[in-house]
Amino acid sequence: MEFPPRFTARNAVSQIGAHAGCVLGGSARNNKGLRLKISQAQPKGHGGPIVGTFQILDVGENKYSTILEGLLGRPTDAHEILRVLRLAHPQCVNVVNANVLVAEQG
Repeated sequence: MEFPPRFTARNAVSQIGAHAGCVLGGSARNNKGLRLKISQAQPKGHGGPIVGTFQILDVGENKYSTILEGLLGRPTDAHEILRVLRLAHPQCVNVVNANVLVAEQG
């Protein structure tokens, strides 16, 4: 079975990093419209889950929006996000991985 190539935005957090306090947005179909404010700097070159706590500012319009609404506006982390998503979607890849998030300008 052949899988489609993975998409990574050129300006993804995994490619450029992000500073603490930065707002990140979803860049893939499964996290479209997702916005979160990070509390810890994210290193360049790390494509896995966002490190440290963050606050979801907007769940967006995507496959997981209704599930993420319960975490909106309060501190959370990548581990909790994945745990909650996998209750309904056991094969889910984390929507807060650095390779599918981009830093907002400004």
